[in-house]
Amino acid sequence: MMPLITELNNEMRIREITQSLINKMHIVSQEFNVEPRKDHTGCCIAHVDGLEYRDDFLEELVDIITDYVYSVTTQKQILDSLSVRTEAKAYSKLYRRAASKFRDQKEGQLGELLLFILIQYLFNAEPLLRKMKITSNPQMERNGLDAIHIRKDLNDGYTLFLGEAKTSSQSEVKKSFSSAFRAAVKDIETHYLEHRSEFNLYTYEDFLEPELENIAQAYMEGELRNIKTELVCIILFEADIETKDEISNEVMIEAIEKGIERLRDKNITSIKKSTLKRVNYIFFPAIDFKSLVREFDEKVGIR
Repeated sequence: MMPLITELNNEMRIREITQSLINKMHIVSQEFNVEPRKDHTGCCIAHVDGLEYRDDFLEELVDIITDYVYSVTTQKQILDSLSVRTEAKAYSKLYRRAASKFRDQKEGQLGELLLFILIQYLFNAEPLLRKMKITSNPQMERNGLDAIHIRKDLNDGYTLFLGEAKTSSQSEVKKSFSSAFRAAVKDIETHYLEHRSEFNLYTYEDFLEPELENIAQAYMEGELRNIKTELVCIILFEADIETKDEISNEVMIEAIEKGIERLRDKNITSIKKSTLKRVNYIFFPAIDFKSLVREFDEKVGIR
């Protein structure tokens, strides 16, 4: 018998988690010159009057780690179990515990955290499942989707959002976008086609609110039938900027368009049309991207 599935009254919860970070970003929705032809998302760290809100962005991003690792319910349970004299010490211990779990995986954390936030903010979809650590080596993570989120729709159906985060490892600026883009497209198709046979890779413990657990279980057991699937790829790369003297939000969005123009095959003919039409891109260019990753890692304590 299928578990009772409650409605997802999640908009307020999502805004509480994401809004402070979103305020430190510049986000546009527009049709870029890439398939599938529809509006995609371009975003970057906000630039105001020539100043990049880099430190503010990183501080807000790190602050979200506790919400990434633990649901609100689990956070309250942990706080109640701690023997400390002050509330400040309790929250400090909670963050350290969350950060220690977050640090277990040492690659691509910035991209996965941004994906977690932006799928919620852009699509109003809550996290449903997440990759598990390998028991024999907690510092390794299984291959699989970087995010699985779900949204309750007005027609009593659901939309599942499968996410992939790709951070460019290409040192040459002009190739930074294309290398991350192609890797994201390749992996999202593979995981989309195979994810139902890979449920042993995923868990919903700790970070999922209790009212969503029955939905996660129902999906894994094939009991959710009125459901459609969207694919989300976030692509993080080094912005190809001619001069760094006067950087603006508009210049950063132009860096996305420049990266797309360098693609040899904008039609992405290597994947099926039925898969391609589901894809939603989130493009995230950054100045001195390797330094941004290093600064983030240092704040979290990975390095």
